[in-house]
Amino acid sequence: MTQEEDFYWLQLAVEDFTRRVWQRELSKFALDHEIGMPEETFIYSDYYIVINRTTEERISVSLIQQLPSEPVMVSLFYFIDYPQIPPEILHWNISESVEMLDDITELWTENLFVRKY
Repeated sequence: MTQEEDFYWLQLAVEDFTRRVWQRELSKFALDHEIGMPEETFIYSDYYIVINRTTEERISVSLIQQLPSEPVMVSLFYFIDYPQIPPEILHWNISESVEMLDDITELWTENLFVRKY
């Protein structure tokens, strides 16, 4: 695939995650989170979702898959006052990121993640 096609699939995966996970449930945890509070972490197997309030304006959501070789990670930055704006995306390996986002979205909707205390 071309870089444009890869980025297109990444955007679709982020939109799906935002609609099915962030908007339905995860944002409720995140919006209660204040600057300086410990990160909120949700875990299933080798997948992690880590929420951190980085500034007054935005919340960081890091999606991680801890693989034996090298972790896959995508960070999404949601704007608190402008929920209609798509999140900023920070990623490394784009094809692995798309696959991981799809996996996390499905696993979350199946209620397999647990909150780490």
